Amino acid sequence: MNLTLFVWRQKSPDETGGLEQFEVSDIDSEMSFLEMLDVVNEGLIKKGVDEGSFVEVDPELTSHMIVSTAMGLLLQSLLDPKGAKWENVARESTTMLVNGLLKK
Repeated sequence: MNLTLFVWRQKSPDETGGLEQFEVSDIDSEMSFLEMLDVVNEGLIKKGVDEGSFVEVDPELTSHMIVSTAMGLLLQSLLDPKGAKWENVARESTTMLVNGLLKK
């Protein structure tokens, strides 16, 4: 199955964002949303590695790490909403993950 996804993207909270279109192919109709997200992430990571923007990484493993981090942050924020400033934790976690992928 092929899907067209529209994903909100913005560089920072202070900048204007917009929807970007992503074409995703080879999605199994039995996949969960998170499995589909892994396929999308893997493709984007592979593209970044192939273009030379990202360091050499295993796209599948890296995608799993990104999705797992996001899900962990979501669960922590739901279970302990006052435990941290979760918006800041999410922003800093995302920055660390992306900076770890970018070629210097």
